[in-house]
Amino acid sequence: MGLSNKAHRKKYKIMGLNVVVDIRIGHLNILDHLLLAPLDGLQSICDVPDVDIFDHIYLQPLNAWDQIMAGLESGDINAAFTSIPLAMAMFSRIPDIVLVMFAHRGGSRMVAGRGIRRIQELKGKTVLVPHKLSIQNMLLHQFLNANGLICAKEHDKQQISTEAVPLFLLPEITSRDSANDIGAFICEDPIAATVIHENGARSLLNTNDLWLNHPSSAFAVHRQVLNDKPAMLQDLVTLFFHRATCLNTVLGSLPPLNPAIVQVAADFTGQPEPVVLNALTESGITFAPKLLIPDIDLMEIIAQYMCGTMKLLPAPVNLEAFIDINFARQAVACCGI
Repeated sequence: MGLSNKAHRKKYKIMGLNVVVDIRIGHLNILDHLLLAPLDGLQSICDVPDVDIFDHIYLQPLNAWDQIMAGLESGDINAAFTSIPLAMAMFSRIPDIVLVMFAHRGGSRMVAGRGIRRIQELKGKTVLVPHKLSIQNMLLHQFLNANGLICAKEHDKQQISTEAVPLFLLPEITSRDSANDIGAFICEDPIAATVIHENGARSLLNTNDLWLNHPSSAFAVHRQVLNDKPAMLQDLVTLFFHRATCLNTVLGSLPPLNPAIVQVAADFTGQPEPVVLNALTESGITFAPKLLIPDIDLMEIIAQYMCGTMKLLPAPVNLEAFIDINFARQAVACCGI
């Protein structure tokens, strides 16, 4: 069984015109996917090539990780910035997608619920994750096991239960927790920063404290895109590496953070600038270009843990077939990194 191609070269209404696009990228409006944001406001700081590749690209913001998976499986999108474990699970069933680069490294936080000051106080509480097939869920599982706090399948006052909820619903769900059942949540930014800003919550830890510069989201495409449009895909990946170089330069500069990058991130995520500033400075996210080259050893760690320990992946993943590192390597060479 292969992925549906019913939407291949689909027409979209863009600025009143029917436009045929070749690559349709699903994504979430989160910092992890900031490579998709226009960087025009940063041109005075760093050089990003002015290319016409986006004449052939359609960006499709979605509201949940499951929508990205459904879009890839139906063919409504043929590429995505997606959760790595989610892409692995899909590849295990339908091996017609290919991971070509990491989208970022690091960048998530665990935020405490009301009254929680120490990890041990999470006993008997629920910790929310953005999806069961997420790096955040894997890191939480490792962390709780390391601290002797077993993840319970059923609510137990001596254990911690976990629950997956759509990422963008986390602020609302936590704000309505009148029973104080939610001990914490772990997720991407700026969602964590939103709850910190709006509800006065506090960050318990940064996921870089659990796994420094861990991968989380990646750019994956239908194999047909790779086979039919390799030059276009290469141009796109190269542009992403140019953008990563720019973001890395700006985010790595001495504080205070340049207001231009805060504006870029605020426009992309739809969050207020104070929220985005907190996310950019406190989440630990990095776009260091060399870290965006797919690392099969890191992927093996994820695959083995989520398949063997957590039993969330249906079968071991053939990483050699799942990953194509050549586009990232060529991009690095083109960018002179």
